Amino acid sequence: MAGVLTSHHIKFVEEKLRSAVEELLFELIRVTIGRQNSLSRILSSGEWQDLFALSQKHAIIGVTFAGVRKLQQNGQGIPSDLYWQWLGLSSHIQ
Repeated sequence: MAGVLTSHHIKFVEEKLRSAVEELLFELIRVTIGRQNSLSRILSSGEWQDLFALSQKHAIIGVTFAGVRKLQQNGQGIPSDLYWQWLGLSSHIQ
């Protein structure tokens, strides 16, 4: 039947989305350690939220915030409310 999504299709899409966010996380880590100057593209607000959540999940919020700060300095912005939230959690860790 055309137009019907099976659980296989949904799982495939979820895996693709997850791998895209994971690749963005690796890019952000490369920015943090100075191997990359910016992300490969401009992120949507939702993608930033996903990056934040993934950073929390992997307990690297402080590490990734260092990359977020570098991106801010290079003009690649992040939604300000999320920036302050990331800063707050990062400061709490220190």
